[in-house]
Amino acid sequence: MGEAARSTREEIIQLLKVRGEQTVSLLAEALQITEMAVRRHLSKLEKDKLIEMKMVRQHVGRPMYVYCLSAKGEDLFPKQYKQFAVEMLEDLQRIGDEELVKKLLQARTDRMEEQLAKRVNRKETTLERLKEIAIMQEKNGYMVRVEQESEHSFILQKQNCPLMEVAEKFPQICHDEKSMYNKLLPTADVKVLSSMCAGDCFCSYQIIEKK
Repeated sequence: MGEAARSTREEIIQLLKVRGEQTVSLLAEALQITEMAVRRHLSKLEKDKLIEMKMVRQHVGRPMYVYCLSAKGEDLFPKQYKQFAVEMLEDLQRIGDEELVKKLLQARTDRMEEQLAKRVNRKETTLERLKEIAIMQEKNGYMVRVEQESEHSFILQKQNCPLMEVAEKFPQICHDEKSMYNKLLPTADVKVLSSMCAGDCFCSYQIIEKK
């Protein structure tokens, strides 16, 4: 029973990571168990400070309650940054060398863009390019999903950020990443829909092909 309970809780954590905010009913449907059973697991996860409950106001009717991962819950997933990198950037900032910090972060983005471009530029359509970006970034610890909203509109969603701690202190990383996508997807406009650094459960971009 203990092993089964742990397994179900692990599944809940994985679902919250991949799908973002979820209601009790959505989790029950995904896990094929009762809502009462889901609430028991959520209660334990909340007690362990691995998840948080949020109230979402709706235009009509009662507020809706959703669950998402807490910062502690996010830490269960792989992170590739090291504390040394954060401290080094903070030290450079502290001694007043802001320009060098910007150049270092930009150099990292340029390097990533160069690596992606080698594969992405071989693809013709926006969707093909997005899928290639997803494959490449998946290898670097991002949990990436690409969805097609309509004929000319797509969503690129990241459920894990290996540089979360760095990006929280140096948001330039997020801005540079958006610029990188604009360059890799020259026939489309890129818009930020959500950001983990802003408190959202995942980062997502809307990509709309230019007419």
